[in-house]
Amino acid sequence: MCDGSCSGGLHRVQLNEYYAAIVSALRCAGQVSIPAIPVKSLRPFWTEELDDLKAKSVFWYRVWQEAGRPSSGTLHQVKFHRSLNTNLRSSKTGIQMSCINTF
Repeated sequence: MCDGSCSGGLHRVQLNEYYAAIVSALRCAGQVSIPAIPVKSLRPFWTEELDDLKAKSVFWYRVWQEAGRPSSGTLHQVKFHRSLNTNLRSSKTGIQMSCINTF
């Protein structure tokens, strides 16, 4: 053990190596045990209703694509994405308003 009066740089080198080994072990443990998800997927405003609207929007988009992407007619008029976007905006606004009201 060093009593604090030593002048050699060996202790500093060993301390830095020990520190680097601890940081490396923590990073490795984090990568193995903490799930990584994209920041974009964290949506506190997302609800089950929006999940349903999103599924319908994807379904009708695929139907529209398979029909050759018509620019008029019934398939062109079915626009679930507007409902999704409208509900999404109102959900976000509700969250923003609740955050504003807490201050």
